[in-house]
Amino acid sequence: MSEKLTGILVKYQLIAFEEKEIYRFGIQQGIMLLLNFITVLAIGFAYDMLFYVLVYIIAYIPLRSYAGGFHAQTHMRCYSYSVIILNTVLLIIKFLFISTSIYHIITLISILIIFLLSPVEDINKPLDKVEYITYRKKVRMILFFETVIYFITSYTKHSNAISLAFFTISFFLIIGKIKLVVKCKEKNN
Repeated sequence: MSEKLTGILVKYQLIAFEEKEIYRFGIQQGIMLLLNFITVLAIGFAYDMLFYVLVYIIAYIPLRSYAGGFHAQTHMRCYSYSVIILNTVLLIIKFLFISTSIYHIITLISILIIFLLSPVEDINKPLDKVEYITYRKKVRMILFFETVIYFITSYTKHSNAISLAFFTISFFLIIGKIKLVVKCKEKNN
């Protein structure tokens, strides 16, 4: 679709041929963002849990953006993993009885992992020293803010979505760190 749209833009001389690839990439990213947004809303409506979805996404996206960790190799895999994870989170909130104290334990362990490991770079997206320091500070600021919100709302079910967002991020950090260590060992051998 992005290829066809950029072809039309070039054909009608709305963009220069030399800029075609840049526009194709931008259009492709826009389509993926729109697809993700529509999917998130559809899942939220399907479970009648739109507010939980929004809480989860609002907690997840800012931290994940700077924390790093495991990343899928293709857009389609990323999309598929995201759909599976969001469905799993909602099913846990809706059908599993997990006590508030267990959510607190999950949250505290996840916060510790995020605080200690972030940011975890990906093989395909290495960080330079300045980026590492900047991302680490941003993760810690966001984490502090979201932790305060979690504990303020900790006796509502909506805080469970924040707890599971922290858990998901810490899981991706651990997987990303393992993947990075394995790749470094393979490279040195």
